[in-house]
Amino acid sequence: MQWILQAFEDTQKLAHALERLGILHSWHKVVPFVGELDPEPQISDRKAVIMFGSYTLWRYAETKGLEPGVFRIAPYVHEKPWQPYMLNGPDALFLTVEQIGTRLAKNDELEPTFPKWHAD
Repeated sequence: MQWILQAFEDTQKLAHALERLGILHSWHKVVPFVGELDPEPQISDRKAVIMFGSYTLWRYAETKGLEPGVFRIAPYVHEKPWQPYMLNGPDALFLTVEQIGTRLAKNDELEPTFPKWHAD
């Protein structure tokens, strides 16, 4: 999988993780309002590209036919093609903070436990 990253400070941690894992990635500036990348990425397989950055990258991926393209959390996090690549996969729960206590308490496997050192 090839990663195309928008060059800005927030993507540096992602780039460091990709480097440690030996995953191919490249840095690009996004040309505002035009939807082009500078420099133009060298893509070896259009079916194995992930882009991370601004909204412009989504349009770029769609125009160039890149897949899976841009990972947008909603609504795509619920689509099956992404789930094998997610930390919790198809069994992931998406809950609000309010739902956590009631939802998890109903499932015996997810009962909260406290460490032995917990004060009474």
